[in-house]
Amino acid sequence: MTKPFLTYNSQLYKLTNEKKLIITDREKALQILKDIGYFSLIGGYKTPFINPMTRIYQNKINLH
Repeated sequence: MTKPFLTYNSQLYKLTNEKKLIITDREKALQILKDIGYFSLIGGYKTPFINPMTRIYQNKINLH
């Protein structure tokens, strides 16, 4: 199944509103998404932070 195209702002919306990820610096998060992409950012690092039952992130992730 193909995933729909999401703009960077839509990706941030999904992370904050659907996945409940706390993003304290929106501009930095946008830049990181532009630099490395959504799946590179979330795909490799989500396992320790996501509740497998609810698929919602449990802790604050601080991106430096």
